[in-house]
Amino acid sequence: MVLFIDGQKIAKKLCSSISKESKVAQRLLEEYNEATCELSCADPPASLQDVLSLKSDFWVQVYPSVSNPSVPWKTREEIIPAFLTMKRSQEELALLQSDMICTVKYWHPRIQNLVEQLKAQEHSEDQYMRGTNSMLRKMKRGAELQCQKAISMFSAFVMIPSDVSVQARVHH
Repeated sequence: MVLFIDGQKIAKKLCSSISKESKVAQRLLEEYNEATCELSCADPPASLQDVLSLKSDFWVQVYPSVSNPSVPWKTREEIIPAFLTMKRSQEELALLQSDMICTVKYWHPRIQNLVEQLKAQEHSEDQYMRGTNSMLRKMKRGAELQCQKAISMFSAFVMIPSDVSVQARVHH
């Protein structure tokens, strides 16, 4: 454990903050390197020391026309919000796709349950059971329609699980 002469609490807080921000910067740098490698792997990946040094070639690549030390502020104003917006958009897209799949999967067990109930009461002669079967068939048809609508709407955006799409086609 490192002891500081004055302001032990402030020094610890500063050290932990620097450590935390360094990890975040390293992660963002790795994502930057991956994104630039997808475009062109001809350039060597940037290192954390390159990014932290205002005089490094990294900033010349990012802003070729700017050679003054104010680049990080300009970067913060332009690149970082755009990058964070892109990351948030990717997260939202993943959430929407997950919701789409969950919506389609929601109907699968309900339809299956209605089919099983209908099979169990298939040969019933009782008038009450025939009425119940009629209602179950109506509920099953409604669930199948909802499932088919969800599949038709979402299939352009997500891969519909094969067991759900096959089951939706089998029961109508």
